[in-house]
Amino acid sequence: MPPAPPAPCPGCGALFPPSDGPTHRYIGASAGCWALFAPRSVGEAPDPALLAASRVPEAPSAARPAPFPPAPALATLVADAYAAQHHGDDSPPAVQSVAVHLLVLHGVARRGVAPARAQWVRTRALRTRGVFAKLAPPPVGAALTLRHLYPGGGVTTPAAPADYAASVLAAWEGAHAATLRAWYDRHVVAD
Repeated sequence: MPPAPPAPCPGCGALFPPSDGPTHRYIGASAGCWALFAPRSVGEAPDPALLAASRVPEAPSAARPAPFPPAPALATLVADAYAAQHHGDDSPPAVQSVAVHLLVLHGVARRGVAPARAQWVRTRALRTRGVFAKLAPPPVGAALTLRHLYPGGGVTTPAAPADYAASVLAAWEGAHAATLRAWYDRHVVAD
């Protein structure tokens, strides 16, 4: 019997082999996509077999916006971008996660917060729980995927981590830029 064809991750659209591996309880990534992210989140390389068996979507529509400023904390921004892109369900933890991670990206890209101060944005945004509303996510394929950071699988030139993070923010800003500005002013800047 031939192997099952790759299936799209519901959060980003990248194609991964079917897997019953672990996932996050409210980040909406497939098991294969989560298996690509998890090692990166702890500074390790992904499984070469997973890279070989995965692909980017056939026709990515993601634009490459102006990158974030160069910074040593790009791994943190990739994690924020990944969590926002894989928005999950309508549960309060998922809604709050997307909002906080988008506010970090917004703070760095639009407000000049140094990437090393991303935790400050997170802490400020989490001072009051339950204040964020569910945002309609951008269409799958509107941004680069984590898979775009690695060669092969339809990727000729891997994207820079900052380009990935910027593309995720730009996709969400397409419909929610004013909301992100208002949330940042109210829940991050204001006392």
